[in-house]
Amino acid sequence: MRKITIILFLLSYHSRIFAVVVNIEGLTSAKGQVCLTVMIENKNTLWQEEFKVCQIAKAGRMSFEIPNQTKPYALKAYHDTNQNEKIDYYFFLFPKEGLGYSKIESPFRDFSLTDALLNPNLALVTVHMHYLLH
Repeated sequence: MRKITIILFLLSYHSRIFAVVVNIEGLTSAKGQVCLTVMIENKNTLWQEEFKVCQIAKAGRMSFEIPNQTKPYALKAYHDTNQNEKIDYYFFLFPKEGLGYSKIESPFRDFSLTDALLNPNLALVTVHMHYLLH
């Protein structure tokens, strides 16, 4: 029994070392869900969605844990208030829901996803959620 406990502890410790904690801050409500997308550079399409994970929204701040990436990546988070797993827009241009990117102070100004790139092996990342009409 003692060996099993030690092995489970080591597996848990190993998985925590190789994970990134992503804090999403600035959520205005607990309505719907928050989705976090990991995007990687792809020579053909420039950027591709590596994977996406969604959790029930919490007002204020919430955290995700994602696997550590082996190459540079960017994070996109959005507050999916109607739970349709996409960002809804006014007039195809302005987001109706909260939106945030890694290393980007305001997603409503011009920026490139290259500006949002994170280096691999980070243990903690914060993404600030921004709302156009809140």
